[in-house]
Amino acid sequence: ALKTNKTLEQLYLDDNQLGDQTGKALAEVLKTSKTLFYIPLDNNQLGDEAGKALCAALKTNKWLTSLNLAGNRLSEGVKESLLQMAKGHKSVWSGGFEVDL
Repeated sequence: ALKTNKTLEQLYLDDNQLGDQTGKALAEVLKTSKTLFYIPLDNNQLGDEAGKALCAALKTNKWLTSLNLAGNRLSEGVKESLLQMAKGHKSVWSGGFEVDL
């Protein structure tokens, strides 16, 4: 349902213990989403697999303005990749992008 969504702008998923598989599924949604601009994913047991998938999704997603990943199980290397991606990410909405690790 999220892949075909054309109206949902914010998706609050913080504190749900989603894990890597769900994190990777959300990354797939973000690759094509043109409406979601805010997704707090803090405290969800997301690891490097999900972090890498989200980083890859940011290469094509130009709508997301904020992604909160604090309190997850991301390695320093993946965190650095996400921060670097965030620096180069230009959102259609605000011209900038914020990532909280």
